[in-house]
Amino acid sequence: MITTEAEYNKALSRVEELMDTEAGETENSMELQRLCASVEIYEDEHYPIAKPSAADAIKFRREQEVQGET
Repeated sequence: MITTEAEYNKALSRVEELMDTEAGETENSMELQRLCASVEIYEDEHYPIAKPSAADAIKFRREQEVQGET
């Protein structure tokens, strides 16, 4: 469980290291899964992303349609 910003930064560094290793290493993939889950929980609590308003969502969708036409 990540409880401090320092632990969070250390976990992110370790995730990056593990992402650079060979994917077939079972031990590392298990560690990576655990770390990613812990990082996600910490981020949800400390860095929440607000949901857009209905108006913002509609505006974004319209912008995406316009970009798709070009």
